[in-house]
Amino acid sequence: MSLDILPKLSLDAVEQQLQKLIEEQPEKSVKNGWKDLMPKEIKVFADFCINFSFEVNGTYPYG
Repeated sequence: MSLDILPKLSLDAVEQQLQKLIEEQPEKSVKNGWKDLMPKEIKVFADFCINFSFEVNGTYPYG
């Protein structure tokens, strides 16, 4: 099963919003941690947000 957790945004829009959040982060240690990620890793994370998928095995037991 796949979920688009941000259905109104494109991959590029999600990536831009992540970059904006990094720039706006007031706490320097958090900001520097995010900046240490390579742009490719940020793109991979944005893709994960858009194309979140999981597998379900079995059924939910009733009572």
